Amino acid sequence: MTGICYYCGKAASSDEHVPPKAIFPKPKDSPDGRDYRKDLITVRSCAEHNSAKSRDDEYLLYVLAMCLPSNELAKHQFLTKVQRAIQRKPALLQALLIEIREVTLHDTVNNTWHRSIAIQPDEKRLINLFTHIAKAIYLIEKSEIWLGKVSVLIEFILSMTDIEQNERQAEMARTANEMLAHVPHKGANPEVFSYQFVEVDGLAMVRLHFYGNSKVSAVYVSHCC
Repeated sequence: MTGICYYCGKAASSDEHVPPKAIFPKPKDSPDGRDYRKDLITVRSCAEHNSAKSRDDEYLLYVLAMCLPSNELAKHQFLTKVQRAIQRKPALLQALLIEIREVTLHDTVNNTWHRSIAIQPDEKRLINLFTHIAKAIYLIEKSEIWLGKVSVLIEFILSMTDIEQNERQAEMARTANEMLAHVPHKGANPEVFSYQFVEVDGLAMVRLHFYGNSKVSAVYVSHCC
């Protein structure tokens, strides 16, 4: 399998980091000076499914760094690497986002309300990225390429208008919590990324954890479906 692309099965020409190397801080961008780019997961890839999506890799960093559930390490990434990118190209932030809206948030712990800004990222672009990551994880876990469909649920993106959709998404997240409660996390840098992989009744699933609490669930849908 070393000469075959993890995504399409064509001849591979390079190694691809999973997830993208861009989300792992260099020492200068980590609060403790730690290098989070050691022992990263890699798979073999063709040019189409690696270098051709390098801009999407950076996009993933920008979204995760601004994501509310992400940990302090992500916030530090935003204040360092992401801010440098925005300063170099001020129009970058607006170009990367679809919609920005003022919202009111309810802190249910302290029963307080706060005005904030909600950002709607390019969901289709993110689903494509997470599909690539899920297929790479499948190869690592099963030593074979998954050529079927991958159904992706981005748990940290909520609808600005559809409350029922958000409720359905929350219920699916609770189901994933129960299913994976005793499944170990894998990944050398869990503060940045870890994953859980499980097979139940012939159905395989992976849950991706970015910067602590920004989660994505992906189900490998049977080839016949």
